[in-house]
Amino acid sequence: MSGKLQTEFPLETAEILELFADFNWNERLFFRFGKQSAGWGVSRFYQIADPLSVGVKDLDDPGADLEGPVALRVSLPLGLNTLYFYGAVKDSYLSDTSAPRIQDAAFGVKGDFLVTPPKNPILGNGELTLGAFYQKNLAPRAVLGYSTGFGKLQVFTDQAVYWGLDSAVLEDSLDPLSPVPVYASSVPDDGLHYAATLGGMYVNSEWKFTAYGEYLFLGWGSTDEEYSSRLYDRLIAEFSGSAMPVMMADIGGYSAKHNSALSLSWSELPFSDEVSAQVLWTQNWVDGSGMASPSITFSPFDYFSIKWGLTAAWGADDREWILKTGDFTGGLPVPRRLMGTLAFTLGTGRF
Repeated sequence: MSGKLQTEFPLETAEILELFADFNWNERLFFRFGKQSAGWGVSRFYQIADPLSVGVKDLDDPGADLEGPVALRVSLPLGLNTLYFYGAVKDSYLSDTSAPRIQDAAFGVKGDFLVTPPKNPILGNGELTLGAFYQKNLAPRAVLGYSTGFGKLQVFTDQAVYWGLDSAVLEDSLDPLSPVPVYASSVPDDGLHYAATLGGMYVNSEWKFTAYGEYLFLGWGSTDEEYSSRLYDRLIAEFSGSAMPVMMADIGGYSAKHNSALSLSWSELPFSDEVSAQVLWTQNWVDGSGMASPSITFSPFDYFSIKWGLTAAWGADDREWILKTGDFTGGLPVPRRLMGTLAFTLGTGRF
């Protein structure tokens, strides 16, 4: 049995992220049952190919392990390749969390395959991932991922095709039933929808430097710079009494056709091996909004660190990244274009 306990300050936030048991049949089939990480996809910042994770990627820490579901995973090694079969349950799948049913479970199959190109001085070995996912209340999807080395650059991509969508989108016309002029919304339950990422990673060990860059294309995404504003207006109208499908998660997600993210990090700075630095930049290329977040971390000893950071957001008041970084505590969003943070981290524990 294996598990992982993550602890942050204060201690009341301690939670179990993984707790599972491993066993096998004749060293041929390998089983893992329990709460476990089950992330799919090779993208650094975006989750278009990850249908199983409970957690959502944090742009400030995109490499962190995501909370996974309670699942049964069966692994079948085939030489250097592996097939994985999943059966998983999340609270969000269940209409009654006190009485889960097998009909509410999600099922997935994924294969990881080694791709060996002809011997050459530029292109390295690659890993190809193919997968499919089904849950009765969600959009079925097929995913493809590929990563390889190209000289000193690691390149990667995720591709996903959905039948229907899981999130609400605005239609091209006003809602005739709404008492205020807002656009109609719906959650498509059919039709093919495509999304893709393309990214790269560069590492320079001498400089203690790592760079990630990634582009996100949403085939169903909007090219209207006022889309985020209209989506938020739709949400407010629903809060006022209209029972339509837009939720806060749709505001926090991605809806533009073209998006990108870039991170630059130094694990050590020249003047001290106890100080590291990072800069994160995200951009919505449709409405022009974005966010930049530089930070410095001081780690005087193992399992303890102090992080200072700034977050700067730009764009009109009703654009995507101004809404995402806004203060909603009073109900209506208050733009916060410049914010400072100070965080203390007290390590992690494993058992």
